[in-house]
Amino acid sequence: MTVMEPRKHGSSADGMVGGRMSRFEGELKITGAATYALEYPMENVAHAVLVQSTVAAGRVISVDVSKASAMPGVLLVLTPEDDLGLTMCGDWYGNPPSGEPYHPLPKTVQFNGQSIAAVIAESREQASEAAKLIAVTYEETPSVASLHDPKAGKGKLMENLVVNWGDAEKALAGSEVTIEATYETPREYHVAMEPHG
Repeated sequence: MTVMEPRKHGSSADGMVGGRMSRFEGELKITGAATYALEYPMENVAHAVLVQSTVAAGRVISVDVSKASAMPGVLLVLTPEDDLGLTMCGDWYGNPPSGEPYHPLPKTVQFNGQSIAAVIAESREQASEAAKLIAVTYEETPSVASLHDPKAGKGKLMENLVVNWGDAEKALAGSEVTIEATYETPREYHVAMEPHG
């Protein structure tokens, strides 16, 4: 790993504040010389690829893994039937763990793209190819397609995650200019150069 000292441009009276700073890894990233997590070689690594649901809501009736399991390099295929020996953790409300089993690959599908199976293989390519061979049978149920769907309901307000300070209504009423808008983001969006590792 290359450790570089921060470089500073301009001047400031109190150290960092007020001066223009360069990210120490900036030059490495923009020239393609930076090393990312995936590029560090490791020995005896198994690779997992998740199989995602192709329906927005329903139940997993069956998962046929026979073709995937027979593929070269496949070490293990996990489905909702597999008990991994995990237990539930505490919830967002601060309640202690219930001791109930936790199934990361559930039988109930709650959204399109939910992970319902996993293929573990000797290489990422082997896992990816085997994952394509898994056949899932669903029992579809009505889904909520958007926030504007009449079936969406009001959602679930997490009171314990709400923080209030000041008087927003008063501040808005006294503002010379106010802008009101609705912002929506897709399920996945790209911001960082290395979002997965």
